[in-house]
Amino acid sequence: MNSFFEQYAVAAMTSLGFFWMALWAFILGYAVSSMIQVFVTQERMKKSMGKADSKAVFLGTFFGFISSSCSFAALATTKSLFKKGAGFVPSIAFLLASTNLNQSCG
Repeated sequence: MNSFFEQYAVAAMTSLGFFWMALWAFILGYAVSSMIQVFVTQERMKKSMGKADSKAVFLGTFFGFISSSCSFAALATTKSLFKKGAGFVPSIAFLLASTNLNQSCG
């Protein structure tokens, strides 16, 4: 019976560790998405990432790389970028760069 409780404790700690790994990625991604919605104007977004040129793709890739959030949160951020006026290609560059480094959640 003692072995059962030891294994249960290990399983519980592993579950908490996985929960923490996913939680910080969700929080970071949704925080970035909300900041884009609140602080970035459509004019500014269209000016910086509105076209599919090399500068806009670089910015999308760069910001995706530094945000490195969970795939669900990255999708929400990509939607915010697109709704604010970012082009399709820079938005997808953000999505791919953001989810490429972080595999902690679904």
